[in-house]
Amino acid sequence: MWRLFAMIFVSVSFAFSASANQNSSPREFIVSVFEAFNAEDARRYTAMFATPHVRMINGSLVIQETDEPFIDFDMLKQSGWKTTMVNAIDVLDQSPSAAIVQVTFSRRDETGTPYLETTGFYTLSKEGGDWHIIAIASAGSVPINRNEK
Repeated sequence: MWRLFAMIFVSVSFAFSASANQNSSPREFIVSVFEAFNAEDARRYTAMFATPHVRMINGSLVIQETDEPFIDFDMLKQSGWKTTMVNAIDVLDQSPSAAIVQVTFSRRDETGTPYLETTGFYTLSKEGGDWHIIAIASAGSVPINRNEK
């Protein structure tokens, strides 16, 4: 009987968790993107992007056509990175299946001192009930790997 109760509890909890993710707002989704980034979870972070997606950073255009992780946390750490703090999230436009979100964030070193602050524009699409990033644009230099600076 205990096993049956545990299985039902886990099933209901999983269903509730999936439902909460499906009903998340663009703001909540962006917060979860930065949580995955700060956790250095490259797979989870990459899974939040659509395949394909576009990154336009510092005048360079990258079209990511695979679901392979593209973030290089070792390189970030060599630059002094310890964490990224979201300073502001503004949902500029939203429909039930798309959103454009302006995010100002800062990269911080181990003392908490910001060494880079920039604004990015995230274009989101909701497919299958989940938000995904289909494009990021930022005019600033925001290194994420050795090829994109």
